[in-house]
Amino acid sequence: MARNQLTDRKIASAKPRAKEYFLTDGDGLYLRIRPGSRTQPAGFRAWIFRYTNLSGKADKKSLGSYPKRTLASAREEAEKCRRLLLEGIDPRSTDQKIPKTLVQAVEQWIEESLVNRRNAHGVHVCRLRLKKHVLAHMGNDSLRTLTRPKLVARFDTIRTAGTPAQAGTVLIDMVQMLNYAEDRDWITRNPIRTLRKRDIEVVDVVGSRVLYPPEIVLLRDRLVPPIFMTNACKAAIWISLSTLCRAGEIAACTEYEIDWTERTWRLAPERTKSKREHLIHLSDFAYHWFCVLRDLPYRETEYLIPGLRGAPHAKYNSFSHQISLRQKPDAKIRDAGCLVMPEGKWTMHDLRRTGATLMGELGVPKDIIELCLNHRMPQRDEGSSGLIYTYQKQQRIPERKLAFDALGSYLVNLLGHPETWRHPSQLNTPTDVSSISPQYQSDWAATSQHLAKLLPLMQSAGMDKLLEAIQAGEEAATA
Repeated sequence: MARNQLTDRKIASAKPRAKEYFLTDGDGLYLRIRPGSRTQPAGFRAWIFRYTNLSGKADKKSLGSYPKRTLASAREEAEKCRRLLLEGIDPRSTDQKIPKTLVQAVEQWIEESLVNRRNAHGVHVCRLRLKKHVLAHMGNDSLRTLTRPKLVARFDTIRTAGTPAQAGTVLIDMVQMLNYAEDRDWITRNPIRTLRKRDIEVVDVVGSRVLYPPEIVLLRDRLVPPIFMTNACKAAIWISLSTLCRAGEIAACTEYEIDWTERTWRLAPERTKSKREHLIHLSDFAYHWFCVLRDLPYRETEYLIPGLRGAPHAKYNSFSHQISLRQKPDAKIRDAGCLVMPEGKWTMHDLRRTGATLMGELGVPKDIIELCLNHRMPQRDEGSSGLIYTYQKQQRIPERKLAFDALGSYLVNLLGHPETWRHPSQLNTPTDVSSISPQYQSDWAATSQHLAKLLPLMQSAGMDKLLEAIQAGEEAATA
């Protein structure tokens, strides 16, 4: 059938009749002209595309009213309908949101999938990471032109720039996104489905740093005197050690999450990495520091640690920034190097590992420690064919309460109750710190006893002498 039979003049000259009638433009495109009614004026015009659907029956699709949709626009829409029919797709079916470029695919994957699996901070960090390392360089490329060599070259660039861990994280993000794209036929196949971190020469760095008891004592002695670290960060350090919580969970804590009578802290699923609700019993040690945060004079919102420059709460990395800066003797701050520890660099997350290790040394079963950490249990238990995580949902709250109380009591015995802390010269520190818990393993005990011998130097000497002692020990080990 001939096309383009209508003109704007012919449409304008068409008058309404007693009954509706159609003007054809050819090949299925029609302009319907209706008589007047209570809801529409006489001569209302609307575009219709008529076709035979995949079941062999006559069907039609509305393309909008005239002149809101012009003749040229109606012809374009009709042509799209014809192409869909050639591909075996009914024009009236739900529009398929198939992204064309990489940036569109990433954004659609984030909105449809990632937001259901990560918390708001995790989604935000992922979006920034991909924007910086991938989308800024190939975001406007067609999704179907992505190849394995092209993506591997991008990962290698990130790795050789001195950020191998970031390269591995970006790889995981891209594999997940392209798997999602393949499952929805956005692409024929994921070119990096089988690519692993080792294939791009990235090795996972598994953290193993723990602070031994003498170092915990030294940490107290360094935090008690006035330094230029915020009181909120000091409290967060001891909360992380005594509750095994992540820095982000502490930074966004509100006063309403704490039951101040029962002394519990309830984290909603969207606030945890494992996406599961987590109940934490607050020992006397931990409860003291939550009260410190609650009673901060400058707090004006529900968040226990207010943010800066209008932010509702502290940034997740604010604690790590203050801690790492004070482990650099050459940092341009007045208290540079004051948090240097004999066993080397430590992070906020290492306090979580230290608290879990202390629980183990105190005899807490490892499955209880995992529950206290709110770790997602493995799908299959070692040596068992049963699906542990799927069918066993016990919380073991009483045992977790005992574990947190045991850790809190140990810290009070080791450091004294925080209310009694004074200047280091007035603190009553045990001479043999390792004797507080009789269940140390050989390597833990050996290191702890070695550091205990340095305790008087740690407490009385300046940081220069302490750094000299550490350096001398390293030189003796390499000699």
